[in-house]
Amino acid sequence: MKIDIKAEIYQELLEGASPTVKLSLEKIRNACESQVKGNSKDFSYAVIGRISEANGGVTAGTIGKSNKRGEGYRKLIDAYAAVHSALVRKNEPKGDSAMLSRIKQLEDASIRNLALDLMEENRALKNEVNILKGAKTIDIDLRSDKSQSSTPLIDNVLDNKERGALSHFISPNNLAEYGWNINANGAVCDMNGRKLTRPGFVQAIEKLYIVVEK
Repeated sequence: MKIDIKAEIYQELLEGASPTVKLSLEKIRNACESQVKGNSKDFSYAVIGRISEANGGVTAGTIGKSNKRGEGYRKLIDAYAAVHSALVRKNEPKGDSAMLSRIKQLEDASIRNLALDLMEENRALKNEVNILKGAKTIDIDLRSDKSQSSTPLIDNVLDNKERGALSHFISPNNLAEYGWNINANGAVCDMNGRKLTRPGFVQAIEKLYIVVEK
């Protein structure tokens, strides 16, 4: 037996409510039902509030208030939105795969849409993998011979302006301007000795700059 979550929440909200709140809940439920009958998927507080107000119920402002009554009104509207806003999906994956057929058979709209999202994401990831497989392979020569340096690879990553900026950053004049210094581990520190970079930061920049200049 399928459970009507909207009806359950509506009855739950009616319990212990004052006559005024019960009337307001009824107006909100009627407003939501009018959207359902009109095949509208818009269950925003503003829209439901306008419909409710037009029929003598609470306004959108009352629905949006951060009090117990407002929370109850929003809870009922959210129940309708969760059920009816998820029934139609604009971009459903195409194809007649066995997986898609099984997903379409799911009765719960929210679970069905979640499964479709996962299916789309999986398909997108597979496409990215195929693109990477077809990408040009880059060979990096790691031999110690200086004649086989990695200069071309660095040239493809950093231009002269960018390499100059790195070199300037660790220069004594620039560091002194901020009151910074370099400790024994190659980390940049402030005037209080607090590390601003990881150890080896300066050496890494120097190696990049030296390799390029050779």
